[in-house]
Amino acid sequence: MFPLLTRLVWVSLGCWLLFIAERFAYNVLDLGVPYHTLPTTYLWLLVLPWLCYWFLMTRSQLMASRRRTFRVSVFGFAALLLAVGFFCSSVAVIWTGVKWSGIQFW
Repeated sequence: MFPLLTRLVWVSLGCWLLFIAERFAYNVLDLGVPYHTLPTTYLWLLVLPWLCYWFLMTRSQLMASRRRTFRVSVFGFAALLLAVGFFCSSVAVIWTGVKWSGIQFW
């Protein structure tokens, strides 16, 4: 259980790092596209974590005695819940940081 948890935490940190690196590359190095033209926030903070969580959970030893289709569906739903929670908490952290720093979006 704990190796799975640490892997899930590392996936979350990796997705955060990719999100921040993309924002840094566009805003500082002028590489990439503006954030409002492509929905890459959803890619880094929702889709990629969901796929990675799902992959890690289905390969873990949890519910190894169950059939594969049952495990894939249960872990797919659990991974989706984890990914949505990660997305919401990430947006809350970003929004709080923006609010406290006084940055105006529009």
